[in-house]
Amino acid sequence: ILDYLRHSQEETDIILVDEGVAAGVISKDGFLSHLATNYGVSIYSRRPIKLLIESPPLQLDYYTPIADVTRLAMQRTSNHIYDSIIITKKGKYYGIATIKDLLKISSQIELNYAKDANPLTTLPGKKMIATEFGYYQSQQKPFSAIYVDLDNFKVYNDTYGFDAGDHVLLATASLLTRCLRQLCPKYFIGHIGGDDFILFLPEEAPQKLCDEITRNFTSTAKNFYTKEHQSQGCITAKNRQGETTTFPLMTISLAAIIIKGDKKCDIETLSQKAAEIKKQCKAIWENNYITEVLQ
Repeated sequence: ILDYLRHSQEETDIILVDEGVAAGVISKDGFLSHLATNYGVSIYSRRPIKLLIESPPLQLDYYTPIADVTRLAMQRTSNHIYDSIIITKKGKYYGIATIKDLLKISSQIELNYAKDANPLTTLPGKKMIATEFGYYQSQQKPFSAIYVDLDNFKVYNDTYGFDAGDHVLLATASLLTRCLRQLCPKYFIGHIGGDDFILFLPEEAPQKLCDEITRNFTSTAKNFYTKEHQSQGCITAKNRQGETTTFPLMTISLAAIIIKGDKKCDIETLSQKAAEIKKQCKAIWENNYITEVLQ
């Protein structure tokens, strides 16, 4: 090992692997510092290298999200902050990731996020939504996708103006995020566009979250309207055919789809299923949700 490190041009760590399982990490500097002590070479030259392992390495599964890897890596003690991170797959050693790797990929992710983010809400857009959906599918575990839609948003926008409409979208994004933070340790929220949002949860019981969202929207939505419209409970405006008609006040519809771990589908199939469920929701004309398992 000493001969290898002397000739190596890279500042590489030494990864100890025992029968396919990573046993430890020893930094090049740490290894050489042990040998640089008085009688260091004599003491260690014929002894097992595992004696130089100072602490258990950070080992993470291949599918661990980059954000979680970065957070856990930075929680290490200062003298181990730059140690390589062991990557495992199915419990076996797969490779390593370095702090340099994390910084590079994190910067790229932030750049992609900024390019794809909705300009109003700054939530992830369609590309990041598709990427996140692919991640959830790769876990081969049950998860839920909740499509969120505002009913009668267009007539509100036409009546109150685009600035008021933007306020509604920002308030909705804030409401969804707040409910997610209260009830879900892990989640993803994206803005498909217009008044359409999507949520991903690593669980197959989204009912409690849906209840909380509809309850909160019931108390919030009335504040978007004038006292007159609040008392009337409706808006009189022209429909898409140019005919004057009466529209109920805005409501929120949630199409909650549960995807089993062994169920494979693409984002288009999921969207089509959500459209069918949302059509049922909209026929009710009140804040509501429908939950279905994807067949």
